[in-house]
Amino acid sequence: MAAYTHTFGPHLSVQPYYRLLLTRYGSQSARFDYLHSFGLSAYLPLCANASLRAFVSYEIKDSDAPAIPDYRKLDAGGGLNLSVRF
Repeated sequence: MAAYTHTFGPHLSVQPYYRLLLTRYGSQSARFDYLHSFGLSAYLPLCANASLRAFVSYEIKDSDAPAIPDYRKLDAGGGLNLSVRF
């Protein structure tokens, strides 16, 4: 996995990333699956205990076995992060 975080002033951090996952199945088929993941997250602090997060990610799965389907997947979303100490 490779990731980089860049901060734009005190209020915005952006983190792009790439991950490659290689899976080898040692059964009779001896197949290889490749999963490429690309993504981008943005963090916006609201106060000391809360921040907003938005993300988008794209995955590509390739298999060298013809019976295993390949796929492409796009995800996007967001959330509110809260930190509470007690």
